[in-house]
Amino acid sequence: MPIDAAHLHLLVNHFPVVLSIVGLTSLAVGAVTRRDFYWRAGLQLMVLAAIAAVVAILTGESASDEIRQRAFVLRGTIGAHSSAAYAALWALLIGGAISAYAWWRARASDVGALPAWLRELVLIAALVGAALVGYAAYRGGIIVHDAPVLQVDRAAGAIAPEGVQAIPQP
Repeated sequence: MPIDAAHLHLLVNHFPVVLSIVGLTSLAVGAVTRRDFYWRAGLQLMVLAAIAAVVAILTGESASDEIRQRAFVLRGTIGAHSSAAYAALWALLIGGAISAYAWWRARASDVGALPAWLRELVLIAALVGAALVGYAAYRGGIIVHDAPVLQVDRAAGAIAPEGVQAIPQP
């Protein structure tokens, strides 16, 4: 079975979400415990999240062209997801650049030696990036999970629309 653009997007779009959430968590733990390891791990994860966001956007552009042709997709859901995804991309790119700068500045010393304003900026950027990428993921889920074809009242014995195979219930 060949992989199409929509499937490829589904394979890669989880990386920026997970990386940004784990990165934010690591940064928060580093801020609370003042342990250098967590700070460095968080900085590196936020840089990786920014890179992963670029890949997700590129695959998403191809997927959107393909998925718009499918009958079950509600008008406007892809555009809303795309807008949220671009906001997340920019937030993660900015947060990734700030994290890369902080990582570079801390290369010869502890992250704790960085100026407080830079550590706070990293945390704020990570929080904004994780929140926006989470919202973009939510909007992406709506494309399929809120599709009318899935809103069949199976308890009432409704029949799936023509051309759509009903999923047997256990």
